Amino acid sequence: MKGEMAMELIVKWIIVLVAVAVVIGIFLNFSSKFSNPFGEHFESEEKPDFPKIITQDEFSAGGISTYIESCYLTMTSLHDNEQMDMDCYILNANNTFSSFTSETDILDSLPSDIQEHIKIETGFNKQLIIIRFEDIGDKIIISD
Repeated sequence: MKGEMAMELIVKWIIVLVAVAVVIGIFLNFSSKFSNPFGEHFESEEKPDFPKIITQDEFSAGGISTYIESCYLTMTSLHDNEQMDMDCYILNANNTFSSFTSETDILDSLPSDIQEHIKIETGFNKQLIIIRFEDIGDKIIISD
């Protein structure tokens, strides 16, 4: 009788050990999902694929301000550790910008909260302007 009880105890312990080994194996197999189950909800969206080169015959002030706003909103929506100095858009006009673009028109086309982050370093007298994001101060620099 003691032998039967000892044998039953050993079989029970073996079943428990096998069950524990299976649970540990499943945990190790899927550990990447267990390590941070909320990670997919807090990860930022895909990183922006800048710079983008846009070539047109001409750019209106409203069109340029749309690119400025896109650059600003895209870069500031990233986590602080993902933000970096980056050329967002390179606008290439087949004509010069000066005949149909002015600094005042561009700034007037932007929301007021973005206007304070804009620094224009061009006279719009060339065929190419660069819209650049600078991480320090979240500034947008427009240069040629």
